[in-house]
Amino acid sequence: MVNPGIHLFAPLKDVGMFPNNAIQILGTILQQSNFDVRIVDGRYLTIKEAIDQTLGFINEDTVFIGFSVMTIQLRWAYLVSHALKQARPQVKIVWGGVHPTLFPDQTV
Repeated sequence: MVNPGIHLFAPLKDVGMFPNNAIQILGTILQQSNFDVRIVDGRYLTIKEAIDQTLGFINEDTVFIGFSVMTIQLRWAYLVSHALKQARPQVKIVWGGVHPTLFPDQTV
């Protein structure tokens, strides 16, 4: 599960200590269903660091990489998703959150 950042060049320093609730709730539900869940909090990572960290979690058992995307996070989420898909085309990328819900056609 990836919580996108809102920055493109340098992570923010003082953004609070918890990722968004949707990722925490879905991660908990998945974990209770015996999935191994990892959360990448992009608020504290550069785009490259987020890509590298996420790629480090991917193995043959990976089902999907989920993003919870707000409009302000759109560019960051796109850049990371695109890089992950290029590196591991077999892994499914799933976007949810406010932006994909309100603007599904634009998101696709």
